[in-house]
This record gives sequence, C-alpha cells and structure tokens, in this order.
Amino acid sequence: MCLVFFMVELWDSLLPLFSIICQLFYFFESLGQFSQISCFSFIITSFACYHGDRCFGGAEGVGKATTSTVVYSSVAILVMDFIVAWFLFGGY
Repeated sequence: MCLVFFMVELWDSLLPLFSIICQLFYFFESLGQFSQISCFSFIITSFACYHGDRCFGGAEGVGKATTSTVVYSSVAILVMDFIVAWFLFGGY
C-alpha cells in the first residue's frame, strides 16, 4: 500500500517534467529516431549472433569473428542509415 502512494507521489512530481519534454519533442520526429535506433540495434545484434555462433579456433577465432562483426555491421549500418533516412525524411 505504501508503494502505491509512493508511485502516485512520484508520478505527480514527474508530470511537469514529462509535459515539458512533450512540448520540446514532436511525436513524428521521435518516431524517426526510434525506428533508426531499432533498425541499427537489430543489425548489430544479428551480425554479432551470426558470427559469434559460427566462430571456432579459440581466442583467434573469437578475434576474427569480432572483427568481421564490426566490419559487416558498420557497412550494413551505413547502407541502412541511407535507406531509413530516405524513407522517413522525404526521399520517396
């Protein structure tokens, strides 16, 4: 019960902060940024899981897998940054 009162008081104290943040940022601007972030995080984790799962050869294999993950992720992020920005910000 005490936790409920604490959460209500916390929400009441944070409500003005949230209203200021909502005034500063528009929904559609944030939507574009969140879509880019989610796309990039999916790319990075996908390449990391793919190369990490298929590495062999001890520490040398892990080093090669890490290097290939960074290289492929960097190139894929550059390409996807262009594609996502083109769709979201008026290139269609």
